[in-house]
Amino acid sequence: MSTTLYSLSDRRSSHKARPFGLGPRLTLHLGLLCLVTHLSSDEVQAWAPGSVVGWGDNRWGQINIPSDLSNVVALAGGELHSLLLCGDGTVVSWGPGASAGGGRCAVPTGLTNVVAIAAGAYHNLALKADGTVVEWAHNADYPTAQPQGLTNLVAIDAGGYHNVALKEDGTVVAWGANETGQANVSPDLTNVIAIAAGHDYSLALRGDGVVVGWGHDYWSERQTCLDLPEVAALSAYFHTVALLGDRTVVNWGSAYHFQSNVPPGLVNVQAIAAGGEHGLAIRDDWTVTCWGVSGSGQTNVPPGLTGVTAVAGGDWHSLALVGQGQPFLTAKPFSRAANRGRTTIFYTWATGEAPLRYQWQSNGRNIAGATNAMLVLHDLQPSDAGTYRAVVSNARGSLVTPPAALTYWFVHKQFPRTERDHRKIQKPRTSSTRRVIAQETQ
Repeated sequence: MSTTLYSLSDRRSSHKARPFGLGPRLTLHLGLLCLVTHLSSDEVQAWAPGSVVGWGDNRWGQINIPSDLSNVVALAGGELHSLLLCGDGTVVSWGPGASAGGGRCAVPTGLTNVVAIAAGAYHNLALKADGTVVEWAHNADYPTAQPQGLTNLVAIDAGGYHNVALKEDGTVVAWGANETGQANVSPDLTNVIAIAAGHDYSLALRGDGVVVGWGHDYWSERQTCLDLPEVAALSAYFHTVALLGDRTVVNWGSAYHFQSNVPPGLVNVQAIAAGGEHGLAIRDDWTVTCWGVSGSGQTNVPPGLTGVTAVAGGDWHSLALVGQGQPFLTAKPFSRAANRGRTTIFYTWATGEAPLRYQWQSNGRNIAGATNAMLVLHDLQPSDAGTYRAVVSNARGSLVTPPAALTYWFVHKQFPRTERDHRKIQKPRTSSTRRVIAQETQ
């Protein structure tokens, strides 16, 4: 393996400009040096458990990963910076300092008890265990004052200059920049189980399987396909990535730069992330697949990278966490309501040493064969109502997710329709004896 010091010509002018033509160079992080590494087909790097690996653009030090990290459990990528969460509830950030990015990397003093993080273009969010959110380093041109009394939050995401949060009651709050309507949440939007904030648009996944979008739509990044199958998880940047119930991936928006071209044969996906113009997926062998624009090498996954339990995409860089330690819950299943004959998907995710194993339970009893991060329930009937949870385990320990309730309406109830929501087409089912789709995690 030969290495040379990383160098990159001055080619960045704004977040709207995209790099091309850098060639197939692979950027790795070794200690505090960022190197361009030329690997032959039989040369691979061994990554120790707990490693945070970065590749792609490094002009602003966004993949100069600190060397003194421990117990990392979650990652986030901003436009020019990176963010991570440690298991003790503290946050670490790196990239431009105050002189270049308004101090986006200066984590507030005393910030603790954090359970989730999100990185925007020039700002960051931290969700605390008490259901409140802390925001810092927002760009002065886009002040993002939080709404009064913002509590009971269970999920957060940061867009370019706006934020989206999911509340415990299944409603959504958004604030910040609103020039394209990205912070205008419909008052009729309820029963939400997942959210995503694109650069200047927002998305919500409802418990009845409908994906709702609002804000910028020039590249159709917030639209959904009329025949979109069941969605388990969403991620957004300048485009949208969706994980489906059959563990495949769809990608739409800003196809001009080809990030919508999901690799053929991308199956058995467990988790996803959207970068600026690229996508990332963790497969059930704990490896990473990337696609989309790779002008800075952001889709060139380091050879030998395995055991990955978290990924994140920045504007032009990528991050991966090689899992370590006992499971740590990063995405819990949420309660929802659904109608007879419909499909709903419970999804959860944990980091920790791979492989991680999942066992779903209904009303406290194991569901046979339900050993994946997602539980797909087709052709819902009254008997499916109840509480669902998952036991997540690995060689280091186990955890039980909080229970999520499935409420069933005996008569069909139409949810209020909002702008740009599209109801999915149901897949035909050939068997009514068992309505659970589950695939074994390797």
